[in-house]
Amino acid sequence: MSNILDTTNKYAIEYNNSINSKLIDICRPLFDNFMITQFFYIKIFNNKNTRLYVCSEKKWMESYIKNNFQDDLLHMQTYIPENLNYSLWAGFKKDSVYNAVYDLNIWNGFNIYERDGESTITYAFATTPLNEGMINFYINNLNILKEFIFYFKCKAADIIDTSDLSKLIVSKNKNPKFYPESDVIKSFSPKSNIQKFSFKGKLLNITFSNRETACLYQLTTGKTSKEIGRLLGISPRTVESYINNIKEKTGYRNKSELIKMFNDNFLEYVN
Repeated sequence: MSNILDTTNKYAIEYNNSINSKLIDICRPLFDNFMITQFFYIKIFNNKNTRLYVCSEKKWMESYIKNNFQDDLLHMQTYIPENLNYSLWAGFKKDSVYNAVYDLNIWNGFNIYERDGESTITYAFATTPLNEGMINFYINNLNILKEFIFYFKCKAADIIDTSDLSKLIVSKNKNPKFYPESDVIKSFSPKSNIQKFSFKGKLLNITFSNRETACLYQLTTGKTSKEIGRLLGISPRTVESYINNIKEKTGYRNKSELIKMFNDNFLEYVN
């Protein structure tokens, strides 16, 4: 492996450094309450040679690029297990990338995968070598991790925006095409155990049902009523009905207003 910095991907390191403080602030609910010490977000574009990679540990990002881990074919072949939505790092003991992250005392990791037709996203959580009990925490508290993912998408929208291609890490090889569809994408479907959501600020007294919130969230990600209906297992007309309910409750009448409302007034959970 080379220790010479890949100038093609130098900006990826600089970008991660520039957003690091904000990323850590967003992760405070995890870091302060659950002994999780590291968080990683990796968006890999299927059949392309690019990915967005941000993480809370600056040293790891620099090591990742310096060692050209983005070009490690063996790692990419095993990194996202076929047809699985979760994986423990302990399952990849011979993987050079995972072994390298251990050298920075980042251990006991857990991945949650989110797939669609164009990309595969990994949300990775880790801690120190001493916190072996975190493995049981991950398995027994998936709802907490999924709620954090929902929170992260809202608060880190600018960080994970990929319209600026210079943010992306470029690999010498095309990424595999991972299988679409994930339970994580559907985690805020009507089957969720969270029944109502409320907004802060000016919308403090407005509550949305689970299905209204699921539709609204998917709307902010750019999906059409047809796409939202497919993800949530309801008809496009039903999706439009939920969106219209939200419009009636808030007084906002167009899509751009709803998205701005959602981003400006982060959701609190009401069980």
